[in-house]
Amino acid sequence: MKLLIVTYGLNTVGGVQSWQHLFAHGLTTKKHEVSIMEMYDYSETHPDKKFERCWDPAIKIIKLNGPIVQRGVNPKTTLAAIKVVLNIRQKLKLGRFLDREKFDAILFPDPNFTFFFFKRTLKANNCFVQFHSSFARFKSTSKLRYILTKKLHTVYQKFIFLSHGDMLQAISNGFCRPRLGYMYNFINDSKFTKYDGQQIIRKKQILIVGNLDNPDKQIDHVLMAISKINTAVLGDWKIKIIGDGENKEKLRNLARTLEIDNRVEFAGKKNNPALDFFESSFFVLSSAFEGAPLTLLECIFANLPIISYDCSPFISEIIVNKQYGCIVDKNNIVKLSEAIENFIIDPALLSRISLQLDELKSKHSMQSSIEKWELLLSSNRQT
Repeated sequence: MKLLIVTYGLNTVGGVQSWQHLFAHGLTTKKHEVSIMEMYDYSETHPDKKFERCWDPAIKIIKLNGPIVQRGVNPKTTLAAIKVVLNIRQKLKLGRFLDREKFDAILFPDPNFTFFFFKRTLKANNCFVQFHSSFARFKSTSKLRYILTKKLHTVYQKFIFLSHGDMLQAISNGFCRPRLGYMYNFINDSKFTKYDGQQIIRKKQILIVGNLDNPDKQIDHVLMAISKINTAVLGDWKIKIIGDGENKEKLRNLARTLEIDNRVEFAGKKNNPALDFFESSFFVLSSAFEGAPLTLLECIFANLPIISYDCSPFISEIIVNKQYGCIVDKNNIVKLSEAIENFIIDPALLSRISLQLDELKSKHSMQSSIEKWELLLSSNRQT
C-alpha cells in the first residue's frame, strides 16, 4: 500500500504527531510505502513546541511550508481558513501532485487540511480523515470548521472518530452514516510489555500525567479532591505528577494552601514514564475535555486502575465503570474525592481491577490496531 499521511508538524510536541510517527513506522515495518506531508512547520514559529523525532529513511518526507488552518476560534484564524478555502493556485498544485503520485490512500489528522484541496481531488484520492478530538469538542470549537466539514465529509472515503459514541453523536447531528467510522488509538505497548513477569512493587502512589499549562487537564481538581479526604484515611499515600509547565508553581502553591504539599511530588516531564505506571496504585484523569487520552491505554498495559471524569465517549467505552476503573461526573470534585477514597481503602478492589485489565490488552495492542488500519485504508475507493 502506498500511503500519504498529512501532518502539521514533523517535529512538534503533541499526541497527534506522536501517534502519526508511531503509525508511520509501524506500517513501514510491514513493507508499506509511507510518505509524510508536512503542511506547515509549526515548530519553526513556536520553538517551545519543538520536539525532535527520528524518522526512518524509508519514510518519504514532503514539506510544503504553506499556511495552516487553525481552529478558527478568533478572527485571525477564521480569516486564515477563508484564505485557504479560496487559494485556487495551491489547490491546483496539490491536485497535480496527488494525480502524479497516485497514492492508494491519504490520511488527514483533521478536517482542516482537506480545505487545501478541491472537492473533486478529495473524492478521487481515497481520502480518510481521522479526527483526534471528541465530536462535542469539534462541534463547539469552530463554527466555520464544523460547517465546512459537514459540507465536505461525504466525499471522504471515511470520516473516522475516536470512539463509537463520537460516531453516534455525528450521526445524530446529520452526518452521513456510510461515510463514518471509528477507530481506537494505540500506543507503543512494547514499552510496557518489556516489564511483563517482573515483580514491581506498587507504591501507595496516585499517578497524574499531563501538560501542566493545559487548562483542560484540571490537575487542581485532583489536589482539591485529595484535600477533602481525612488524613487518617490518606495515611502515607502520595501523589506523583508527571508533566511540566509554567503552571507548576501555581499548583505547588495550591498544594501548600490545601496543606497536602508534603504528599505531592512534581516529577517533571519524562519521555518514557512506563515504570511510573507500574509503580503506582491507580491513575486519575480530571480533564474537562478529552479525545482519546493515550494515558488510559498506558494504564491498560501497566494494569493500572483508572479514575476518570466522564469527559469523552472514548473513556466510558474503555473503562466500563467498575470493571476497569471508575468514572465520575465531570467537574464533580466531591464525587472525585469519594472515588479516590474508595480506591485507597479497598486494596482488594484495586487488585481485582488490575487483573481484569489484562482482558483489554490484545484488543488495544499496536499490532492488532495496525492490522485494523490496514484493512480500513485498503478498502475500495468511492464510486
